[in-house]
Amino acid sequence: MIPLSVDISDASHFHENTTLTGLSCSYDGRYFLLSSDQSGCANVYRVATEANRIEQLTHFATQPTFAISYFPRDSRFLYRQDQCGDELDHIWVHEPDGQRRDLTPGDGLKASFLQWNDSGEQFWLLHNQRDASVYDVYCYCAADYTNQRVFTNCDQVNVCDISRDGVWLACEKELNSRANQLVFYRLDTSKGKRYEYQPGYWVGKNDMQARHMIMSFAPDSQSVFYTSDLDCEHKNVWVLDLVTGKTAELLRLGWDVTAFYFSPSGRYQICEVNRDAKTCLQVTDTNTQKPYFLSNEEDAATGLCFSPDESRIGYYTESCICPANLHIHHIGGSNNRLIQAQNPKLPQQRLVRAEVVHYRSFDGLSIPALLYRPSEASADNPVAAMLWIHGGPGDQSQQKFDPVIQHLVSNGYAVLAVNHRGSTGYGKTFFHMADRQHGDVDLEDCLYAKHYLGDLDWVDGQRIGIMGCSYGGFLALAALTFKPDIFALAINIFGVTNWLRTLNSIPPWMGGVRKRIYDVMGDPTLEHQRLKQVSPLFHASQICRPLLVVQGKNDQRVLQIESDEIVQAVKRNGVPVEYLLFEDEGHGFNRRANLIAASNHYLNFLNQYL
Repeated sequence: MIPLSVDISDASHFHENTTLTGLSCSYDGRYFLLSSDQSGCANVYRVATEANRIEQLTHFATQPTFAISYFPRDSRFLYRQDQCGDELDHIWVHEPDGQRRDLTPGDGLKASFLQWNDSGEQFWLLHNQRDASVYDVYCYCAADYTNQRVFTNCDQVNVCDISRDGVWLACEKELNSRANQLVFYRLDTSKGKRYEYQPGYWVGKNDMQARHMIMSFAPDSQSVFYTSDLDCEHKNVWVLDLVTGKTAELLRLGWDVTAFYFSPSGRYQICEVNRDAKTCLQVTDTNTQKPYFLSNEEDAATGLCFSPDESRIGYYTESCICPANLHIHHIGGSNNRLIQAQNPKLPQQRLVRAEVVHYRSFDGLSIPALLYRPSEASADNPVAAMLWIHGGPGDQSQQKFDPVIQHLVSNGYAVLAVNHRGSTGYGKTFFHMADRQHGDVDLEDCLYAKHYLGDLDWVDGQRIGIMGCSYGGFLALAALTFKPDIFALAINIFGVTNWLRTLNSIPPWMGGVRKRIYDVMGDPTLEHQRLKQVSPLFHASQICRPLLVVQGKNDQRVLQIESDEIVQAVKRNGVPVEYLLFEDEGHGFNRRANLIAASNHYLNFLNQYL
């Protein structure tokens, strides 16, 4: 065992890294704008590209604040903020004198940023003030913030992007869980100041079983790029020529393309690919059609942001054992790391890289997973283990730094992060295998993951638990409920306990995806009995093993009552149950103090019962 200078049981060492998100370059190329939680709460910062100096620009002690974009012509910037995790983001502008202004005031309103126009004199925002279930498009004047609605969303589409010349609006229209359409509206102001619009192009037919996703417009606004799984398993890149209306497949890589965009002039093309739960980056110089390499770490780089003159690139690198670091790359020259996010007290010698593994489930299907093995685990010293189940249900556990997992592994617990059927990244057949069978076939995948762990000679097969957040919390609770003798314990982190209530209380601002959720999970009106059957709350009397429940009071997706009721029900069984409620969090935790408290509680719970 390697001697340590820090107390690895203290989760603060794992969470006191600096979490960096977002990236925008100033008009003069001198600064990058980003969000950082180095103060303990996410705020907006700027980083000088040459002086390696970071400066805090917002100073909220308890309200997480996230950078969006610099203004293209001056030092003002936009940021977003909700209220204690309620996910009702408002868009704010921060003036050079420190004054701030809410551009989207209103109770119950949710807003997001769309795009700047070519000149930088206007920008577009989305919000749902007119109708809580859909998002209209508003054009704002950068000089005085006056605005007008330029698109009234009568067709119930999901607005995704707008061309920088303001002519084309790219939208997605849901058909079912396996298919959608892309709708491109042409905005026309020729009739005075009143905007007229009608669909100019459609991609996808009503009877076509394919999903499409908008990626980006070309910088010249003459074409738009999207991904599609038409006639294949994975999401490939396609292009629509907005002049001719013709479409063509551009890239087919054998894995899902997750992002596709360009540098400001269009010279550099950026493609991010989800390759076996790891994001890989491809940068192409369109002048030469040759790859451009940022550094030796280019395959781990994400979130590229170019300076206006394309002389510098800001980007992040991340791995299982290192949180996201910010780099600045000078085109044709050096590569500098400006912010090292890792906490100096992080016990580096205890961190573990994930191993990609596969195991067979009940029907012979190969299930991918990420295996974290503690350094002390051996056949002579078998360790306890936890299954980690992601949310979604269609998300994916990826090869990224996770302080919760690393805290557990450093303290001697093996972790298997399961990407059960229904997870993204492994093709559309795999993704849809659990449709309307969630809580059944994917639960079986988790049970067989336990068998896989139990067969490893360095794992103690009698000491295996299960945990997860959101949908993963539901599966953890379902395992403890419907397979009560399989797992030693469970940790349910804001997971669903009553599908009937959750599906009937989907927030209005999620109206654009309600149809797809019902198609995947089931309609509570039409499938009442099946949804009740897979809801742990109605079968809580079967729970006989220790349970920890963690919840945010302001969660709008999984209401607090979901956790309140399951805790009370399990208490009636005389089973050990613990409840951790955060007053200032929602669906997902943002405040460092809460993240540390939660991780410490997880470890203490495992130490006591596992």
